[in-house]
Amino acid sequence: MNLPTKQQCFEIFKEHKVPQNIIEHCLMVNKIAVFLAEKLKQKGIEINIDLLDRASLLHDLDKIPTLKNHLEHGELSKKIMTEKGYPELGKLIKVHTCENIKKGLVNTWEEKLLNYADMRVLNDKIVPAHKRFEYGRKRYPHFAKPEHRITEKLAFEIEKEIFSHLDFKPEELEEEMKNRKV
Repeated sequence: MNLPTKQQCFEIFKEHKVPQNIIEHCLMVNKIAVFLAEKLKQKGIEINIDLLDRASLLHDLDKIPTLKNHLEHGELSKKIMTEKGYPELGKLIKVHTCENIKKGLVNTWEEKLLNYADMRVLNDKIVPAHKRFEYGRKRYPHFAKPEHRITEKLAFEIEKEIFSHLDFKPEELEEEMKNRKV
């Protein structure tokens, strides 16, 4: 599998003029995703940490263009990554949205961890998942519709599955990361 280096990821951000606040969000999502992946790997769960590392870093590459042009978030990133020779990376980035959770397209550990890490970060801060969903409902009115609650329920099932393998609870994530017991 062909993956960019971390340095190349930052060059891709620069090439696509990704704002610093989006990069900072991506960096925190990356820290959570890799931390959880390492913890799960210690428990014997097979995870491609390098793939997850790059996908979590680049997951919002197309955030601004998709908001401005009302495009499907993730689709442009998938296209960019595929054109650069990273189709597996593009595929993983593509499925990191709530819509794909609802569609049942979030199945691998890499997909689950990317989605989960993203739902735990508001701007560049770790927050409980329910706080992130509250923010989403305020910021993006279509997320306030009753049918979106199904997506939230499914997202919390992902959280439950992840933490069923770990020795700490979701609300202890930030403290565990500070302790870096990996």
